[in-house]
Amino acid sequence: MGLGKTLQVLTCILFFRNLLAAAEKRVGRRFPFRVLVVCPTSVLANWCAEAARFTPTLRVHCHHGSTRIAHAVGNGQSTTDPQGAGDEPEVVVTSLGTARTDVAALSSINWFLFVLDEAQNVKNPSSQQTKAIKSIPARHHIAMSGTPVENRLLEYWSIFDFANKGYLGATPGEFNRNYARPIEKESSQEVLKQFHRVTKPFLLRRLKTDKAIIRDLPDKIYCNESCALTTEQVALYEALAEL
Repeated sequence: MGLGKTLQVLTCILFFRNLLAAAEKRVGRRFPFRVLVVCPTSVLANWCAEAARFTPTLRVHCHHGSTRIAHAVGNGQSTTDPQGAGDEPEVVVTSLGTARTDVAALSSINWFLFVLDEAQNVKNPSSQQTKAIKSIPARHHIAMSGTPVENRLLEYWSIFDFANKGYLGATPGEFNRNYARPIEKESSQEVLKQFHRVTKPFLLRRLKTDKAIIRDLPDKIYCNESCALTTEQVALYEALAEL
C-alpha cells in the first residue's frame, strides 16, 4: 500500500536486536536472536533490498529458490557460505510456499520474532497454509496487512489468532458468537463499538486526508483532452442516433 510497513518492521527488528545486545553486555551472556519473515514471493526481493538499504547491519538471508539452503536454516550456519565460515543470519526471509514446505525445519528453530507480511493470506483458519504458518512457534508475532478484512469479519479473528492468540476468542465459534454474528447479522452498534475498542490498539489506519500524509502527496493535475471521432465512428454514431 506504500505506507512504509516494511521499513517500520525493519526498524522494530533492529530495535529488538540492539535491545538484546545491550542486555547481553549487562549480564555477560548471549541471547539468541532469530527473526523469521514470511511474505508473498512477489515481495521477497523487496524485503531484502529494503533491509540492505535501511538496516545494513542486520544479517539477512533469503531462504527461497536457489538460495534455499536447508541445513543453513536448521543449524545456524552462514547463508552466504554453506560451509559455515561466516556469521549466522539474524533475519530469514522466505515465501509462504517455502515456509509451508519447510515447516518442520522452521518449527525447530527458536524464533525471537515471527513477521507475517500480507497477513490476509492466513484469513481462512481452515486452510492448510494457515495451519502450517500458525504451527511455527515464536516468542513474538507481527502481522502486516494493508487489507486485513476482505470479505468476512472472521478474517480478523484468524489474523489476530496469529498475532495475539486468544485475544478475540479461543475459537472461530467463540468469535462468531461474541462479534461476527451480532455485527454482521444483527447490525449491533454496541458490539461494533466494543469490537473497535478492543482492536484499535493493534490497528493503524491511514487516510489521504490525514495532515501527516496530505503534506507528502503531490497536487492533482487535471488534463482535459478533446478527441475527435473518426469518419467511420461518426457514421456509426449517426446511424445509431437515427434508430
